[in-house]
Amino acid sequence: MNKEDIKRVIVKLEPDKGMEYRIKEKILKRRCNKANTRPTMLMVARIAVFICLVFVGFNFVVKKFDTSSVILNPEDGVYLPKIELKKSKGGQADMMPLIVYQGRVYLRVDRIISSAGEIDLQGEKLGITNGNINERSKRDDYAAVEFSSTGGEGSNVYAVKGYDKSFRIMTYDTYDNEVFIYFYECSNGLTIKTGANFFDLLKMESNVKAAKYETYDSFYNGLKEYQELKEIVVLNSFVNELKNTIPCDYKSHDYLRDKIDEIKCIYVTLNDKMVVKLILYKEGYIGYKFANVFFKMNSQAFNDLWDQLA
Repeated sequence: MNKEDIKRVIVKLEPDKGMEYRIKEKILKRRCNKANTRPTMLMVARIAVFICLVFVGFNFVVKKFDTSSVILNPEDGVYLPKIELKKSKGGQADMMPLIVYQGRVYLRVDRIISSAGEIDLQGEKLGITNGNINERSKRDDYAAVEFSSTGGEGSNVYAVKGYDKSFRIMTYDTYDNEVFIYFYECSNGLTIKTGANFFDLLKMESNVKAAKYETYDSFYNGLKEYQELKEIVVLNSFVNELKNTIPCDYKSHDYLRDKIDEIKCIYVTLNDKMVVKLILYKEGYIGYKFANVFFKMNSQAFNDLWDQLA
């Protein structure tokens, strides 16, 4: 198995990236000052992830967090509670990549691996992760500790240029001239009355560069059967209407996820190279990763975009 084969396997196994994150951090952080060992150690980390996932499989316990939305009075909107650590039946907790900053829990939502100097999103330095959260951690062990995190210690944490750091932060590290950027978002502890309360945080309006999409089957099975969206004008009309969407309780609309043939995934690339992934449901609902709330768009703009995702 060559390097590219390993990369493809790791990307397809994205739901279990927490393990890759921890192994990579623990191995690479110890050797990051030894330039001649970086390529080898990076390969060892990726091979270790592949082997662990193959042999450990479903025995690997993942930490889960209770982030169910709570519907309030119509004029008050929907509340997304703060994340609480949820234990499994065996007493172990789930490991998801996260960072605690200023009392907020940020979950990892995306990553970029590129050549050094290609990405210009690094804002002010906020701190360094301490890697003190593991399967045995209790909330009291980390909730009040700044930059508590899963994975290894020593990752540099930065604000993201152009974004509110109460919503989005990032880690930025380099190994052998490759940049590893992981984005973390705090989409909990929010009260959402209109789509603007949430989508304004993503800075999408008047900022779209390109987009691609895939079927839910392609997304779910890691097939990456992307198609380019050519009608950017239609997309911009859709993006402009996001601020007018109506937040809806997550649990009461859970049936939407069962209609596989009526779900599309769209990836919107912004001018700053950030990518926003939205899940569209034919009935006019929109979902966003880790934000346990649906947004209902009552506009022709949704139907026009949906028709383009054929």
